[in-house]
Amino acid sequence: MKALVIGSGSIGERHATNLNTLGFSVEVLSRFPEKKFRSDYLEENIHVNKIAKYKTQKSYDLAVLATPSSIRSQAITNTMVNKVDYIYVEVPAAISTNSLECLKKIADEKE
Repeated sequence: MKALVIGSGSIGERHATNLNTLGFSVEVLSRFPEKKFRSDYLEENIHVNKIAKYKTQKSYDLAVLATPSSIRSQAITNTMVNKVDYIYVEVPAAISTNSLECLKKIADEKE
């Protein structure tokens, strides 16, 4: 199975490591794909691909969103629109009522 982790900070790295341990093929979407991971273990022992752009076709079985709160609702929207069936989101999912309404509208359209 293939997983996408959006966010390459410490929490994203932890999710990538855990998913890899569970047997997933993991890609990490990062604004800074050229930077090394903070964890030497992850950098040296885990086979994780870092990517700079979201693949538009459905190519992931699940996604984990570990982004800063200020950009999380947009990341959720992109993930939902690209038909990833299972999405795990670090809280909060949205930081404004408007963002929450947009997410609800997209979720309702997917049903």
